[in-house]
Amino acid sequence: MDEATQKRVKVKDYVYHLFNTKTNENDIALLRLEQAVMHSNATIPVCLPKQNEELPVGKVCYVSGWGAMSEGGSSSRRLLQVDVEIMDQSQCKSVKNQEVMFCAGTVKGGKDSCQGDSGGPLVCEVDGKYVQFGVVSFGVGCARVNYPGVYAHVPAYVDWLTQRAKMLRPSSGTVQPGEEPPSGVSSSGIFTGFPSDTRPSPGRLPSFPSRPSFPSRPSFPSRPSFPSRPSSSFGSQSFGGGTGGKLPSDLQDLLNQFGISTGTGGSSGTYTAKSFECGKPAVKSARHGPIGRKFNRIVGGYEATPHSLPWQVRVLRNKYGNMYSLCGGSLIQLKSGNSTDLVLTAAHCLEER
Repeated sequence: MDEATQKRVKVKDYVYHLFNTKTNENDIALLRLEQAVMHSNATIPVCLPKQNEELPVGKVCYVSGWGAMSEGGSSSRRLLQVDVEIMDQSQCKSVKNQEVMFCAGTVKGGKDSCQGDSGGPLVCEVDGKYVQFGVVSFGVGCARVNYPGVYAHVPAYVDWLTQRAKMLRPSSGTVQPGEEPPSGVSSSGIFTGFPSDTRPSPGRLPSFPSRPSFPSRPSFPSRPSFPSRPSSSFGSQSFGGGTGGKLPSDLQDLLNQFGISTGTGGSSGTYTAKSFECGKPAVKSARHGPIGRKFNRIVGGYEATPHSLPWQVRVLRNKYGNMYSLCGGSLIQLKSGNSTDLVLTAAHCLEER
């Protein structure tokens, strides 16, 4: 991954909702990090909407991630973003329950998230701050005509997130982007793994890179990886916020992409003890123009400006010594302070292969 500013942090605990693999409903999960991350120019949580806040239909918003460079192709090594329009539900063929899902993109195709972008944030600018209204969930292929991407409807889950955050095991200590990893963390300073006693809300983990590309309307959720959705499960089935079972030893690594870079070097950010406002990056995004043809990278998108998406998170899996990108995610904050230890992602990202 060609990013100058990175920090990888263990996951302490996590939980997901009543995820329905047949209808795609409730594709949302909450992770607690081993250590809280200090706010800085490079690490700022995104704002959350109010419970049941109305979607800004017709508004142009933004999706970001390291997803596939083409439908069914390899992932991007640089963080990409794309502007998508939140669509009226009458235009969304893939959504049955409009209370917990919505579509964004365009019926004309050409702009969409893709494989590897699952769990990533869809954010809209509201009163000068970026608010996360969606979590990348699933789609029919990538950027196809009449098949916009489908997103978990974050406003439907704000109360659930607040309640479940209180149930997760607390983090211990804080870390700052660029500092030495805490005791017990990989000496490389690049990534760590889930502790052996991490308690997941079990399910199935999508294969690399995480978001299926289907030739026709999918009958099951997630934008997990191609060629098909895995069917095995692990641990005790404890949905709806319960946690139980142990995380498989080969399921490792939450990578927090603290600060965004073009990969050509640059500052790692200014780290202070002050509390930064959610959703207000220190650096504004500058559109660099589309990258290549229609099915390129985060389909129809462009490279993100360094530090313009300071809430962006990447989820990886260490399998047989190799790192695989699973999903995206976002730093969120549910109480005031100068650090955060919570990550919002998709439930299907935590399911076993």
